[in-house]
Amino acid sequence: MSCQKPEGSQITEEEALSDRQPRAPGPRLDTHIHVKDEQIIPEIIDYIRRERLTHFVPLLDHEEFIERLSGHGAEVLPFQWLHPFHTDRLAGWALGYKLHPREPFLRGEPFSLDEPRLHAICQEAGERGRPVLIHTDADRPLRCTMPMAAALARRHRDTSFVACHAGTCAGPYFHDCSGPYTREQWSGLARRAIEASLALLIQQENLYADCLLLGIDEGERTDDPDFGMQLLQESVGELTDSDRRTVVDKLFIGTDFPYCVMHGGPPDSYSDQLRRMQVALGEFDEKRAAQRFLELGPGRRRAPEGR
Repeated sequence: MSCQKPEGSQITEEEALSDRQPRAPGPRLDTHIHVKDEQIIPEIIDYIRRERLTHFVPLLDHEEFIERLSGHGAEVLPFQWLHPFHTDRLAGWALGYKLHPREPFLRGEPFSLDEPRLHAICQEAGERGRPVLIHTDADRPLRCTMPMAAALARRHRDTSFVACHAGTCAGPYFHDCSGPYTREQWSGLARRAIEASLALLIQQENLYADCLLLGIDEGERTDDPDFGMQLLQESVGELTDSDRRTVVDKLFIGTDFPYCVMHGGPPDSYSDQLRRMQVALGEFDEKRAAQRFLELGPGRRRAPEGR
């Protein structure tokens, strides 16, 4: 797996694995980074150093990559991939967990968020004080919608849930979805989904979301690269001041790196998402968002004031 590095930022693996870059003055936390194999690790380290992240969440099948990801200017917050059909135990090294109902389809075993075997996982996560990240989208078949994530959150009120993509991912899951869509179909679907997602974030206390990145293949669904940002801005603009503040306090920056870059997104994924959040919401404090995310995890750890 490889993604295109930005021009002028090519570095060797030795340089990527060194620790000579200045750290950011305050917490910068990416809650959504994929580590599929060891070949991608130098690119991840390059990314976290370029973006001056102080914390990041790698999504891992096992703990062997944690050491290689550590010691490069950012604290590693490892999350474990879970599957309700195959997960025998929740790993002690994990500070949280990730569920992706469509991703396992590549291995022949999709699942839905109404799968009964998820309840034991969600209950144990709550008992351990660990949050659960859930991939969410609005595609058919309906496996992982925002309302389905909210239903899990209502049943497991002692567990914190973070809806990745906030119910509006446009990811390349056409092998398991009813797409591709026309641009008109996607525009209407995304608008309805984001409005429902915001309402659920306001209603459900233990439900959060990442940065509402609407998709990593937007080119197939819209020719407007700012469609997601504008849609969020319009939808938030219709909220009361109180509800808007609630939504702002429920959102984190999760970039989906490296897939965001592999599918045409900018290499400065974190900075790009931060800018879009600030434009769409009118206000967004990355330091405050990082602190809120850290408080969902074990020990309710506090982010450092500066480095």
